[in-house]
Amino acid sequence: MRRVYKRLIASVIALGALAVPLASAHAQTPTSFEPYNVERFNVVYEVEDTPQAQADVTERIDVRFSVQRHGIFRVLPDVYDRGPFKPGVDLNIEDVSVTNLQGRLHPFDMYGENDNLVLKIGDPNAYVIGAHTYVVKYSMSNFVRFYENHDEMFMDVNGTGWDTSFGSVNAKILLPTGREAKEVVCYTGESGSQDRDCTTQVSKDGKTVSVATTSPLAAYSNLSFAIKFDSGSFAQPSAFSQWSGVVLRNIGILLPLGIGVLAYRKWRRSGKDPAGRGVIVPEYDPPAGLTPGEVGTLIDFSPDNTELTGTLIDLAIRGWIRINDLTESERKKKRDYEFELLNADFTKLKPHEESLLEGLFEKEVVGEKVALKDLKNKFYTTAGEMKKQLTAALTSGGYFSKKPAHARGETMTLGGLLAVVGFISLVATEANWFGWSIGLIISGIILLIIGWYMPQRTHKGVIATEAALGLKLFMEVAEAERIKILQGPDSEYLGDKKAPKFTVHLYEKLLPFAIVMGVEKAWSEKFKDIYKEPPTWYNGNWSTFNAIYLADRLSNGVGQMSTVMTSSPTSSSGSGFSGGSSGGGFGGGGGGSW
Repeated sequence: MRRVYKRLIASVIALGALAVPLASAHAQTPTSFEPYNVERFNVVYEVEDTPQAQADVTERIDVRFSVQRHGIFRVLPDVYDRGPFKPGVDLNIEDVSVTNLQGRLHPFDMYGENDNLVLKIGDPNAYVIGAHTYVVKYSMSNFVRFYENHDEMFMDVNGTGWDTSFGSVNAKILLPTGREAKEVVCYTGESGSQDRDCTTQVSKDGKTVSVATTSPLAAYSNLSFAIKFDSGSFAQPSAFSQWSGVVLRNIGILLPLGIGVLAYRKWRRSGKDPAGRGVIVPEYDPPAGLTPGEVGTLIDFSPDNTELTGTLIDLAIRGWIRINDLTESERKKKRDYEFELLNADFTKLKPHEESLLEGLFEKEVVGEKVALKDLKNKFYTTAGEMKKQLTAALTSGGYFSKKPAHARGETMTLGGLLAVVGFISLVATEANWFGWSIGLIISGIILLIIGWYMPQRTHKGVIATEAALGLKLFMEVAEAERIKILQGPDSEYLGDKKAPKFTVHLYEKLLPFAIVMGVEKAWSEKFKDIYKEPPTWYNGNWSTFNAIYLADRLSNGVGQMSTVMTSSPTSSSGSGFSGGSSGGGFGGGGGGSW
C-alpha cells in the first residue's frame, strides 16, 4: 500500500512539472480574435488621358464578419499638407458610390473629418455576418508629385488606418498613351516601414502596372507603390490654382479693417456724447433733481455696488433709516452693521429708493431692525432691480439716449459671437482657415471694445455729468488754504462768497455723492472737527468720533455692505525613389467596422 502512495505522489509531481512549461507556453502565444477581417483588397486606378493628373478608382473590399456588424467604414484622405499659408494638395474626391458585386447599391453616409472623406457603409437597422463584398468607386485628381527630373505617382493602396488584418492587397494601374511607367517600387508595413513584402510588374508597353503583397498584412499595415514617369508627363497646377485657395482662406485677416471703420462710424453716430461746455469748473451742489445713485450711474453708465451703498447712506441722512455700527462685543458675533427703519412712508421716494427699503425691511414698520449679515444671499434680487430702475429713470428722464445695457448689448453681443466663432474655427479647422479665424477674433474684440463705449448721453445728460464732475472737483481737490473749518462750523469758504458754508449740513448733504464718486475720504478730511455731537442717522463709537472716523468706518462699510447686499447663492510625405516608405503616398487612409 505504501508503494502505491509513493507512485501516486510521484505521478502528481511529474504532471505538475509538465503543466508549468505548458502553461508558460500558452501564456506566451495568446490567440487574437478579430470581429472582422479583410480577405482581399483589390484596387484599379484608371488614369485619364488629360493634361492634369486625374483618375477613376475602383476598390473591391472582400470582408468576412465573425460577429454581427452593420458594415464598414472607409476613410479616404482628401487633403494633404495644407497649412495656414500652405496651398497643400486637394485630391478632389468626387462621384462616390458603393455597390455589391451585382451592382446593387449599398446604403452609406458620407462626411468630412480631419481632411478625410469618411464613408460609413451599411444599414443601421440591419446586421451582416459572414462574407460580404463592397465595391467603392470614386474619382480623384492631383495625385502626382513633380520633381526636377521626373514626375511621380506615389499611392497608399489600403492605408495604415485599418484595425484589422488583410489576407492580400493588390493594385492595378492603367495608364494612357504617352505616360508609360519607367520604374516602380513598392513598400509594405506600418507607417514609415521600408519593408518590401510585395511584387511589382509592368507590361511591355508600360501602360499597365500591377502591385501585390506577398504575405498577409497585419492591422495598421499598408501596401504603397511609386511609379516614375518622364518629367513633363503631367501638367503641373498653375500658381493661381495652387495659391488662390491660400488667399481665400486668409483674406479674412483684412476683416477687422472694415469692421473697425463701420464700428467707429456707428459710435460717432450713436455712441459719442454731444458737445457740452467742455470745461469742468467747481460746483457746490449736485445736479438738480438727481439722487446719489443716479449721479453715480450718469457718470459711468453702470450702476454698481457703490450706487447701492450711496443710496443707503443718503436715505439714512435724510431720516428714513438709522445705521447702527455695533459695539466691539457685538462684533465678536460678526454683526457689524444693523439697519433700523425710522420712516415707513415711502411715497416721496424714487423707485430705486423705495425698492431698497422694501428689500431691507419685511414688515415695513417703524423700529424694525435688520442685520447686514442676514441680507447675504437674499438682497441680490433687490440690488438687481435697483440697478435696472436707475438706468430706466435716467433714460426716461432724458439723460441717456438709450438704456446703456441695450446700447452695449447690440454691438457687444455681435462682437462676442464673432470672437467665439473665430476661436471655434481656429480649433475645428486645424488653423487651415487661419486668416478668417484671426480676422473674426480681432473683429469680435474690436466690437467688444467699441460696444462698451456705445452708451450715449443726451445734451441734458452731458450738462448734468459736467456738473457732477465739477462737484467731485470741489469735494476732492479744493485747495486746503481755502477751507478754514478749524475756526468753527460757521466759517465761510474764504475768497468765494458764492461758496457754501462748511457746516454739518453741507458735509452730510454731499457725503452720499462723495461715496458714489469715490472721494468720501478726501471730502471728510476737510471736515475732521466739524461734529460737536453724534449724528442722529449713525450710531457708533462716539468716544473717538469725528468726520474722519465716520468716513473710515463708512469706507470699510461700503465694501462690506456692497459684498453682502449683492451676494447670491452659488449653484453647484516623401518620394518613392528617394527614401520612401509605407504610408508616405497619397490615398490609402483606413477603415473599420461598425
